[in-house]
Order: sequence, then structure tokens, then C-alpha cells
Amino acid sequence: MVHGRITITTYLDARIRFSGGMGAVFERHEPYTPEADTAAIVLIVEAAELTADAYGISTPLRIAGQTWPSDSVIA
Repeated sequence: MVHGRITITTYLDARIRFSGGMGAVFERHEPYTPEADTAAIVLIVEAAELTADAYGISTPLRIAGQTWPSDSVIA
């Protein structure tokens, strides 16, 4: 998800809600249905193989103290 919100329904009837900055990897030929809850920008990548980069993996140490743009931060 680049911006906005969508809900993806999988073939098992699981409903996954996504907001900007979130992502998922689906198996090859795994059926799913996206529905836009609001205006959304979605980037879909199809690849024979995806390799995770250390900069893209969210670990507790990496995301500790992060805030959403709508959060108020008091210093």
C-alpha cells in the first residue's frame, strides 16, 4: 500500500485491512479480492522470486518509537 486504505479478502474468506506503508506477499495463483475503503494507491509487483532486504524488514528495534503522521508528538 502506498496511500489510503484497502481490504483484501482471500479465498479462505480472511479479511485483511491495509493502510499506507503496509504490504503482503501472496502465493503464486492465490486468489484475492481488493476493495478500496477510501481512495487508494496500490503498487502490485509480480516476480518469479522476491528476496527480502534488511532495510525493508520491520524489526522491533527498527520501528521502536516510530509514529504515524497523525500522531501528536510532545517533546
